[in-house]
Amino acid sequence: MQKMAKDAGFGGKLPAVSVKITFVDTAPVDGKGVTVDGVQYQRAYRIAGPSDFTDDYHAVLGFLSHWSGIPYTVAFQSDFFSGPSIPKILEYIVSRHITLGRQLSPKHGVLALRAACPVSGCGLAEKHGLLNTYKGSTITFKCPKHGPHSICVSKPAEAARIEANAPARNLIRSMSHLLDAKAHNVRVTGGDYAGTYQEMFLYRPLAAWSAATRLAVGKTPHILYAPVIVDWSGAKLSKSLYVREGAYDLMKVLGTDGLCSFARLRDHFEDDGSEGLRRIWLEVESWFKSPKKLFRSYSVEYLQQAIFETEKKACEVMKS
Repeated sequence: MQKMAKDAGFGGKLPAVSVKITFVDTAPVDGKGVTVDGVQYQRAYRIAGPSDFTDDYHAVLGFLSHWSGIPYTVAFQSDFFSGPSIPKILEYIVSRHITLGRQLSPKHGVLALRAACPVSGCGLAEKHGLLNTYKGSTITFKCPKHGPHSICVSKPAEAARIEANAPARNLIRSMSHLLDAKAHNVRVTGGDYAGTYQEMFLYRPLAAWSAATRLAVGKTPHILYAPVIVDWSGAKLSKSLYVREGAYDLMKVLGTDGLCSFARLRDHFEDDGSEGLRRIWLEVESWFKSPKKLFRSYSVEYLQQAIFETEKKACEVMKS
């Protein structure tokens, strides 16, 4: 990047860059939720325990940091909701929960804020916020086993317990980034969040917030969208939560199974994962050299050609 900036005519050094990976450990654990009277309750990973793939994330991040020379840190949702600007942001959101509920959760019409039941061993949280009640800066949640419990969002220690669905979390994060006077935040997210999603669920309520509070006037969050990896049907590959069991079994037959996870990529190359990951790194690096390649999706079949066929051709050359 430093060389690219110099070639483009920018003098001096680029500002210090670091990468922060924020894990959404408030995502629901499959099979740990319950439904009572038609209302869904979930248990999040931060309650039920970390994912089995956490070590794989750290391994991948370690390789990428080493190759790029860019340091990284990791954070969790409690870290994010402990930020200095979060209480004021939540106060604004709670004060307008009726309007924002309709905007951010059109299916249910209420704001999808959650908090896990504080009773030891429980941790159930009502998924969609259907039963939440609001009074001032206080949200009262309902556990199907232990009854109501409350959080005052103006108190940082209590605000850290808040969970939010993707649109609400997206809005809160964008507000906090715009209020950050210590760093310029550039968010990288999947291309499936671009376009209509952001226009409806982010920019409209963000503009209303800025007009009402006179904060971040004329500013918009800096967001980069990564190409989406899609399967044979055109669906995003990583949406395994919504795919029936066995739906990707055909990938084993087609030789693309190594693209399902870092663990399978590691097994394919029979190493620590660095060989397959390095090939992906080189492929993505080529996209930056031809930026138009960043504005499209890529199929698993394409990546099979780019990553696994290289290995096949190398073996054929060695045999000849």
